[in-house]
Amino acid sequence: DQEVLQHYTSSLVAARDLSNEEGGGDMSAHVPNENDITTTSQSSSSTTTGKLGQRGWSSPASRLVVLVPENARRLPPNLPLTSMVLLSTKMMRCLANLVRGKVAYIVPGEVGLDELQLASKLNIPLLGVEPGIAAALATKGGQRSIFETADAATPVGAHNLRSVREAFLVIGRLIVEYRDISRWIFKIDTETGSRGHAVLDVQRLACYVSSSNNLTNATITSNGSGGVLLTAEAVTRELAELAPKKIKIIHPEAYPDWISFMNMFDSVGGSVEAYPPGKVIASPTVNLFIDPHTGIPDVCSVVENVHSPSLTVLGHVYPPPCLLNNDTSNEVASSSSSSLPRVPYHVLRDAAIAIGASAYRRRVIGYCSVDFVVFLKPPAAPHTATTGEGAAGGLGVSTSTSSSAPRLRIWAVDIDLRLTDGACMHKYVSCIAGCTSPSPDPTTGLSYYPKYTPSAGGVNKKVSISSRGAALRYIYSGLLHHPYIGAVRHTAYFNKCRQRSSVAYSIQDRTGVIFHLVDSLLRGCIGMVGVGPTYSACIDSLADALQILQSDLPSHVDGASEGSNLSLIHISEPTRLLSISYAVFCLKKKKKITKDKTSTHTHIIDITNI
Repeated sequence: DQEVLQHYTSSLVAARDLSNEEGGGDMSAHVPNENDITTTSQSSSSTTTGKLGQRGWSSPASRLVVLVPENARRLPPNLPLTSMVLLSTKMMRCLANLVRGKVAYIVPGEVGLDELQLASKLNIPLLGVEPGIAAALATKGGQRSIFETADAATPVGAHNLRSVREAFLVIGRLIVEYRDISRWIFKIDTETGSRGHAVLDVQRLACYVSSSNNLTNATITSNGSGGVLLTAEAVTRELAELAPKKIKIIHPEAYPDWISFMNMFDSVGGSVEAYPPGKVIASPTVNLFIDPHTGIPDVCSVVENVHSPSLTVLGHVYPPPCLLNNDTSNEVASSSSSSLPRVPYHVLRDAAIAIGASAYRRRVIGYCSVDFVVFLKPPAAPHTATTGEGAAGGLGVSTSTSSSAPRLRIWAVDIDLRLTDGACMHKYVSCIAGCTSPSPDPTTGLSYYPKYTPSAGGVNKKVSISSRGAALRYIYSGLLHHPYIGAVRHTAYFNKCRQRSSVAYSIQDRTGVIFHLVDSLLRGCIGMVGVGPTYSACIDSLADALQILQSDLPSHVDGASEGSNLSLIHISEPTRLLSISYAVFCLKKKKKITKDKTSTHTHIIDITNI
């Protein structure tokens, strides 16, 4: 077993080092001739390889290959991609020819038995967690164990609960002990994101409101625990009787009523956690890569999540406005309108690295993402208990010397043991912008790209505005869904985008909009990444692209009763049902006309494996 493990890790390290040496990031460095395989599009392949060649990639035509299972249309649309590959004989033979005798590995999403079977048939390693370990650590209790070992601050709560009745007994004691927390979240163990969340507002409990009017009397006393037990019993009794009216389910489309939520909670278990007792100012995510050989976590990026009212992650902002760094070009640092305190980058970096090291001790390797929440904790009243945080306030940041001023607190709330959509999108945007390093600066947390300025001879010359270059900034909208996006003409829409200077992507300036499509506009989904020198420029470019899209949407459609406004959906939901995801970006037309006059302005790049 030790020899197999050493060969496994050494193969992964060799593949990663070889790929990094040739500038390919996480892609395999050696791919056979594309004539031996079937690609999705000849034109998309040529435009893609030309773009990657400009970014310094060696032999991009033989390195980027897009494959589609031949049985994709015959199989159910919600079948996982790995299952489709295993059920496609030609696809398996093609993959076997690609990796035969080459240094290669698989970067999976959710790891299961199908992924193990695919890696076994291709005889290549899998850069991810074993299915059994992933299933254990993917639960709320498993995540909490990683955080506790890393000595990270976490929300107060209870985990590994087996039934709703047990959760009611626990939350009754928690509400009495931590009076400064006004909201509590019920979480189903096997759900991801906020899909299995339900929120309890203590102000809706009659027993809590009545006891709050007389805190100094019988609710919390020092003469014994009778008052506390009585209040806990009252909370438990009221919840057992009136839970459907007191607890709000975050996603009613998944659990339409309390009975369905309770049945799932009783089947798989769950947890109860506190909602931050103060103003939430940021929700950053630190994307890590845990080296399978050394076990040293490396920070790949830090992004700010854009949440909906239902706590669903819609998009991302990079770099996070909440970060405090020493970069003089940081727009937030120089903005006088930003009155909220900011988090030192090294605090998030050190906390995430400690969590990554704790995950490695549980045999976690490869990509993972740690979610944090940053909030201002108000000063505790004399009669309230201090908010319990796992491992004590190693992540507390003081923003004022006064004891009555709010304190900046950071909680670790979630961890994803895979390459997430936010981490993948950051890799893709960094590749398009031509960032000088795959990892952010260790002191500022920013990614830099060389700045281009026109020289006297008219040829673009690489000039850095500082010793590091210009800082990368972008805003990703997530996938926008509208039932009539499919009615928009693909060519007409992107022609309008190329004519708008704020939308057309400029290679020299690194400004414009990168479009994320799921197959095509016929899927009814489109995502946009606004890249610019400032956050305002990113927002303006996204607004212009949305305005063009809004104008192209049909104004009168049979059966359309609700207007044509766009609604946001989570990026992972539609991509689970589809096999291929594309990113499309429009380039400005060249002023100088070449002799061959071959100008393809819509570039399609597969971002599934980047």
